[in-house]
Amino acid sequence: MKDEWAEYLAEYTASMNAEELVAWERELRSAKADSRARDFGVAVREARAVLGLTQVDLAEKSGVQQREISRIEKCIANPTLKTVDKIM
Repeated sequence: MKDEWAEYLAEYTASMNAEELVAWERELRSAKADSRARDFGVAVREARAVLGLTQVDLAEKSGVQQREISRIEKCIANPTLKTVDKIM
């Protein structure tokens, strides 16, 4: 499952050039939920659905609490890079 998840997110970020990827990572670290952070929340929700995982399943596989996954998907949390790495 983790390989499929990583593959999906790799495809999601593949269209970004190096400058966009650096900016995306910087934005994920910022305190406000801007458009890239919202895009990540949408990507998490869509990938989880495609893989047939519940939030609880993803929490167990990633080590990220289910409530944090919920907040990311609702775009009310701005995950740290450590959290993003665990989810990926």
